[in-house]
Amino acid sequence: MRLSWTTESSSCLTAMTLVGFLSATTGLPLAGDGCEVGAGATGGARTHRPIRYHYQGVLMQRVIIAPHMKCNARCAHCCVSSHPKDERHLEDATVVRLIDEAIASPSIKIVAFTGGEALLRKSFILEQMRRLKRAGKRSTIVSNGFWGITEASARGVLLELADAGVRTITISADTFHLPYVPIERVRNILKVRDVAPEIEFAVNICQSRSEPASKTLDQLEGLLEGVHINSFDITPVGQAEGIASCEITYDHVSTENLKCPGQVLLFSGDGQVYPCCSLGVINSALSVGDANELTIEEGARRIECNLAFKIMI
Repeated sequence: MRLSWTTESSSCLTAMTLVGFLSATTGLPLAGDGCEVGAGATGGARTHRPIRYHYQGVLMQRVIIAPHMKCNARCAHCCVSSHPKDERHLEDATVVRLIDEAIASPSIKIVAFTGGEALLRKSFILEQMRRLKRAGKRSTIVSNGFWGITEASARGVLLELADAGVRTITISADTFHLPYVPIERVRNILKVRDVAPEIEFAVNICQSRSEPASKTLDQLEGLLEGVHINSFDITPVGQAEGIASCEITYDHVSTENLKCPGQVLLFSGDGQVYPCCSLGVINSALSVGDANELTIEEGARRIECNLAFKIMI
């Protein structure tokens, strides 16, 4: 069996915390507006570089959009504290605008949808995905798989997502999700995934000391051929602040990985734009602007222009 496995650490969170500390102690703004780049020693003209040159010359190829924070679950480990009555959201017009900007950008290839649970508004999300597909862009989505009630219902949603141009589906499945999304629903999705051979599948598993990833993997045995497994430890932010510290491991933190691997912007349903997709960034002081006002281009420029963020990126 081919099983792809990744263990993520808290290193990116550590880097983001460092940036927040530097901003607080040095007075460096996180969302500066006055940056100009390109001046050499001879005093050449300063210019604002287009998005394809942002992040120290690395192409920004991906943007993440969390249209809302509402979720059918209220998981104990949730870093964004989502729940069924959560009213935090981006205006529909904002999401449509961001899709317009992604389509117009020659650099951005992928738009990732997350939440909350993005598929609670399936029709709206599918509409945006179809727009991206028509423009030659790719979509990815993170979901808890609540829609896999039966194999038939799972098959139907997978076909809709494939038709809308989705190329990667990541299912969040672990012991924290089980009270709200029975593991059988995830099994149903994995059982019928062959109906959408163009879609790559991944499973996100958050683990604690008493609830290791192996417990979830055992329940998905026989269904993980070719599925990428992302295993990571609890990040003690959001709802997870209530989890006992003895359940949290930091074994994988390494100073060798403090630089953010991203080059992404997260337009979050809490109304903010963040310079990273780290679990710990939501609701932090690291916002670079208002998601309902900031453009992708300007968000990228603000990160490049900020000395504190350059330490991380």
